Amino acid sequence: MDLNQEEASPADNIDKINVPVLLFHGDVDANVDVKQTRVFNRKMKRAGKDIKYIEFENESHYLRNQTYRIKFLEETGKFLEKHLK
Repeated sequence: MDLNQEEASPADNIDKINVPVLLFHGDVDANVDVKQTRVFNRKMKRAGKDIKYIEFENESHYLRNQTYRIKFLEETGKFLEKHLK
């Protein structure tokens, strides 16, 4: 199945998302442009969707900062506790 960019983009398919979303992104990620995640986050909020977005300052795609890794795990745990009841 071949999808065009619009069909494959989560930001262009907000109406199809019916689950809580947790996103983390480093603001200097060279693999995925952080602007894409910011747009997605804005569109989700505008649509009233359940999203939690955490952006890590001066962090790449690989979450090398130990403090950020701990925050990632803590926030993931909180998210799962909240939504998996």
